[in-house]
Amino acid sequence: MSQDGQAAWFSVAGVASAREDTVDPRKAAKADWYKEDWYKDPESLYIDYLSDPGYVDPAKPIIAEWNQIFGR
Repeated sequence: MSQDGQAAWFSVAGVASAREDTVDPRKAAKADWYKEDWYKDPESLYIDYLSDPGYVDPAKPIIAEWNQIFGR
């Protein structure tokens, strides 16, 4: 994603940047949750669920429920 694309994404999503050279303007301005005393940058990102067979199995009930809510 380009820097412009990442900047546009920040305006509609509450996610971390996919690019190291792009900073969320809310973070730079200490806005939203970045201004809260309890906020600190995560030390690690939990992504183990991406390889969990129970998570990615299409037969699991959560997949059908997700598809019902969001469509598929």
